[in-house]
Amino acid sequence: MRIVAVTLLSLATLASPAWAQSKRIRACTAPDDPAPCMIEGAAPDRSQLPAAGPAAWISGDRLVLSWVGKAEDVWLGSGIALDGSLTRVTPDLFQTVIRYPKAQQTRVHVLFATKKEKDGASEFSKPIELVGPQAFAVPQGDSQPETMTFGPTLPQARVWLPPGYRAGVRYPILYLADGGWTSQGNTLAGAIGSGELAPLIVVGVDYAPEHQSDSDLRILTYLGESDVPGQLAPEFIAHERFLLETVIPAIERTYGAPAERGLRAVGGASNGGSWAASMALRNPGVFGTALVMSPGMPPVQHGAARSLSRFYVSAGDLEPAYRSNAQRITQDIVSRGGVATFTAYPSGHDWWMWTRILLDDTRAWLGPAR
Repeated sequence: MRIVAVTLLSLATLASPAWAQSKRIRACTAPDDPAPCMIEGAAPDRSQLPAAGPAAWISGDRLVLSWVGKAEDVWLGSGIALDGSLTRVTPDLFQTVIRYPKAQQTRVHVLFATKKEKDGASEFSKPIELVGPQAFAVPQGDSQPETMTFGPTLPQARVWLPPGYRAGVRYPILYLADGGWTSQGNTLAGAIGSGELAPLIVVGVDYAPEHQSDSDLRILTYLGESDVPGQLAPEFIAHERFLLETVIPAIERTYGAPAERGLRAVGGASNGGSWAASMALRNPGVFGTALVMSPGMPPVQHGAARSLSRFYVSAGDLEPAYRSNAQRITQDIVSRGGVATFTAYPSGHDWWMWTRILLDDTRAWLGPAR
């Protein structure tokens, strides 16, 4: 599917600042540790080693990550958050083994990075698909969204319409961070067509005009971090106003507004997940639901002490920093009298997982067709 090929190359862009890298999968400290942990001191697993290059496989309750060949350093560029580089077992073999009780359920892309010489450039492998026999299924789809423009200096929005869309019907609407991801709305088509999921419209909102897109601007726009204490980044404020004053009115003039606030949701992944939580917390009269996936940082807190929105928060076991942050966000909302649930998936910082979460969370939000 086209969107996977594009977004896998964009994982570095989706990654959060140093905070999200501060907690990674560490060495095992007990034989019954329920969390993923690295096994140290064991003999290497050579059962599926290639002649050269990267390899990843699942053996029992273990995820085996290997690189064969001469290199100065080998580490993971995305997917699974290891604490440090792969272990050099021999001069030509790097390997790290993760013990994980849910290994057989794992589904994640693994991207290896190498440095052949100490001062050389980093090289990245093609993503390897690490999929256990009990892994969650990833919904598929092939329909494409429509594009809505607002002028050359403003971001675009992409609109995915459900199968059987009829003008005049007031559908629920989900506004997603990172507009190109709206193509993932097509992965909901099967569930909608079968009646398992009520039909909805998915709107992806870009964070910048096409010619201005870069990771630093994305961080400012979605996290609101500023060098001035107590002030939000102007990019964050401008994008929030763009969403509330331009995008939502234009979308809902064209396609109709949801019948009630609870049927208007906001969502996103990684820094986009933090942004989604911020939008719901800051605008409780606009969004009734928030889908917060792998949030990279705590959201911007503003508004009522008790959130009026319903939060579905999720992250992967193999991305410990994001998982920890997701749990903290959930606990904070609940502690203030709000409604939030947290779900962990046997995956990492990965579009496979977010695609699955999108289906699971929309089903939990809307239920089947009536």
